Amino acid sequence: RAQPVGEGRVVAVAQFAGRCATAFEQIRQQDEDCAVVAHGGTLMAIMEKFAVPKGGYFDFQVGNGEGFVMEEDGRYARIAIK
Repeated sequence: RAQPVGEGRVVAVAQFAGRCATAFEQIRQQDEDCAVVAHGGTLMAIMEKFAVPKGGYFDFQVGNGEGFVMEEDGRYARIAIK
């Protein structure tokens, strides 16, 4: 299947980010700590929506073995596993 281009790509990315946020919201409703191990794009979409302080999608790029620890209120710290 061909990748969307132009406006279609923007819509596809927005839909993807929306699905990520919806899934993360469902995870957050559980009354226990959890870990999300996912592709960088998924993490970027989640962080853009929920992180405090706010940032844009690309502000949350991570390398291999990197990620975030997020508190319930959205505060976060970057982590790296080397």
